[in-house]
Amino acid sequence: MHHSRDRDPMITGERPCEYGMAYESVMIEGTASFLRGDGKVRALEQIAMQYAHETGAPYTKEQNSGIAVIEVIITSCTGRRSGSVPS
Repeated sequence: MHHSRDRDPMITGERPCEYGMAYESVMIEGTASFLRGDGKVRALEQIAMQYAHETGAPYTKEQNSGIAVIEVIITSCTGRRSGSVPS
């Protein structure tokens, strides 16, 4: 079993029935809810810090009204992997 290219998830073989796809997947279950008020502002600041490494200027009410932030409280999580997934 081998991949046809370094970043290609296609698994090839001697015969067509040996072909397949390498994959990774995650399934979560939980409860989702829209954040509002201070919780929404804190979540947006955390997202900004993670990706921009700064919180930036505070969002105005107009900007804030055009953004939805959904919090998911995870109750279960499972993962699967098939084949050797390229990194």
